[in-house]
Amino acid sequence: MPSVSPAVGVAMEIVSDGETGFIVPANPDVIGERITQLNDDVTRKQIGETLRARVEKGFGWESIIENYIEIYRSLLHS
Repeated sequence: MPSVSPAVGVAMEIVSDGETGFIVPANPDVIGERITQLNDDVTRKQIGETLRARVEKGFGWESIIENYIEIYRSLLHS
């Protein structure tokens, strides 16, 4: 699901402004504008699909397992 988020925490790793959601300042008018943009079905679907792909690639089980294997291999060669 597309996000409207301040520039904090994990949002900075997942949300690319305008691609996978919106990074917003602490300004109610801007937040409201971005939420309104997500009312558009095409925009919401496109952003949602891009976000899902990014999360699956970077935070899915395959990625987690690959990271563990890389750590294990680096320990073997230390």
